[in-house]
Amino acid sequence: MEIALNTPVVSLIPVATAPWEATAGPAELVEIAKTADRLGFDYLTCSEHVAITPAEQPGHGTRFYDPLATFGFLAAHTGRIRFLTYAVGLGYHHPLEIAKRYGTLDLISGGRLVLGLGLGADRVEFELLGMPFDGRGERADDALRVLRLALGSRGPISYAGDQFSFAGVVVDPSGLRRPPMWVAGGTLRSLDRAIALADGWMPAFTLPAERVARMLRSFDRPDGFTVVQPVFPPLDPIGDPDGARAALAARAEAGADVAVVTLAHTSLTHYLEQLDALRAAVRAFVGWAA
Repeated sequence: MEIALNTPVVSLIPVATAPWEATAGPAELVEIAKTADRLGFDYLTCSEHVAITPAEQPGHGTRFYDPLATFGFLAAHTGRIRFLTYAVGLGYHHPLEIAKRYGTLDLISGGRLVLGLGLGADRVEFELLGMPFDGRGERADDALRVLRLALGSRGPISYAGDQFSFAGVVVDPSGLRRPPMWVAGGTLRSLDRAIALADGWMPAFTLPAERVARMLRSFDRPDGFTVVQPVFPPLDPIGDPDGARAALAARAEAGADVAVVTLAHTSLTHYLEQLDALRAAVRAFVGWAA
């Protein structure tokens, strides 16, 4: 099982944020990324929210770094760790816009992008951006088909769908190859969408491991299909290494190929120490080479 980190500093979600992060910035983020890269962790994550309305702020916080700029910056400071968007809102963009911007990111990072994509669930945010909320599922399905065609394309492409249509356009750069696309969501419909149109599924943070396992049993899982599962509440591998191992084992038993880990921490130094302890706690997992 691979390990992704719910990256500190880039967002300030109240239930998963330590006070020191409020005043932290790019320098601290680089130190975290370089340490995670050196220790052998598999992914850093970053979410997309454009603007947080007053109604959303108590639950979401107010800070969300843009994943495109963040990962482009961190790519210059790391050598092997991959970058997982968790998740880009399909409803906020034209799919060719996503293909161009994230295809460029895949190119400059040396093919280290994994494109996590979600529908978006908050009507207020859609309205704020002037984007239609109703029918977002149908638009997302068509957008995923466009992205499968456009990402990694070499030469003109054409598409005629229910929501998007174009002919003979070139998207360059569009990625070193088509980056893996993982669909976020917490419903059977999201899992069905992921199996039909993408390469993996990222369940919502609130879904328990046992429910994920039941949902996966409802589908024939294709070869090479990736299941991502968050680990929450935060782990404390220094104070409770057995608990950290048990939480990760539960995700592996539920069928997860990637665990997205949030760590308890009180300072940058403490977070880096927790990374080292997490590395020690998971070395027994088969397939984790750190």
